[in-house]
Amino acid sequence: MPPGNARMILKGIGVSPGVAIGKAYRVDRDRVSLVYYYLPSPAQTEKEKKRFDAAVDKTEADLKEIKSKIAGEFPEHSFILDTHIYMLRDRMLYDETIRLIGEQGINAEWALRQAVENAQLIFAKIEDEYIRSRISDVDYVAERVLENLTGQNRRSVAGIKERVIIVAQDLSPADTLQLQVEKTLGFVTDMGGKTSHTAIITRSLDIPAVVGLENVHQAVRSGEILVVDGYAGKVIIDPDEELLNYYYERQFKLDNYRKEVTRCAELPAETEDGYTIKIQANIELLEEVVAVIDNGAEGVGLYRTEYLYLNLDDPPDEETLFWDYREVAEIIYPEMVTIRTLDLGADKVPTRMRKLGETNPA
Repeated sequence: MPPGNARMILKGIGVSPGVAIGKAYRVDRDRVSLVYYYLPSPAQTEKEKKRFDAAVDKTEADLKEIKSKIAGEFPEHSFILDTHIYMLRDRMLYDETIRLIGEQGINAEWALRQAVENAQLIFAKIEDEYIRSRISDVDYVAERVLENLTGQNRRSVAGIKERVIIVAQDLSPADTLQLQVEKTLGFVTDMGGKTSHTAIITRSLDIPAVVGLENVHQAVRSGEILVVDGYAGKVIIDPDEELLNYYYERQFKLDNYRKEVTRCAELPAETEDGYTIKIQANIELLEEVVAVIDNGAEGVGLYRTEYLYLNLDDPPDEETLFWDYREVAEIIYPEMVTIRTLDLGADKVPTRMRKLGETNPA
């Protein structure tokens, strides 16, 4: 146990390694406040469908604007926003909302919230952690549509003026990509998991992060000193001087170690007796490509592309796959990429095929 005391120590999931020390900046965001009501007539039902369509169109425009702003700095993450744009018209979200408005005669906000709850029930039964965590993306997209339906705008994280540790209930990938990296010392949230898109982004941005803390947003006051230990998955609130000095020393040692590792990443991989070894990396997601380069790997030894299929109702078409493969190849060039075209089975099944089931051959 480290020496010293603190007002509170919370344990969560360390999703991005490192130690951050600084002031807390609370992002206070309640879920969109909704009013539910029945529609008085079939004519009003049709108008409500058009109102929902307009909100979806506005959300699509908002996401495309964010994508254009971050394209130069984070091109490897733009596909996450493409996924959110695609979800806007997905059957699980869009078609289900339209159906509920028409069949139940309820307002768009009520119908969309019901559609999300139905999706949550489906995703909760999925064993694969990565696919199960995609429900958070559905929720992010729905909340943006609800904001445009109700006119409720959430506080932006893009305008933070000082170096701080972000404390929030949850942040979407779109929010995370708008963070000013030089102003963000660390990142802690009530919700989230190791395989969420937001967690993957914080790792690639090299921001120490702990998620899944459940009540950190309520426990922390803005301006309070925090320590974020991304290795141990801990957040220390208001540490005393002894504990603070311990983490300052640990931070110094870890930073020096990581600098040494980064420096060695460019050295050739050779054994002591002079044999050269080609070190390549395995990836599952486009956003992992930058880490391959940063850590000195000489290409991608295996690109597991089945994850392009798993969270879609329908398989991606040839053009979608072409552009995804091309982007990976362009980033890695002149090194080589080995693509595994498709590897699906009982443990990895696309959304539409799951309901068919399969007896485990083992």
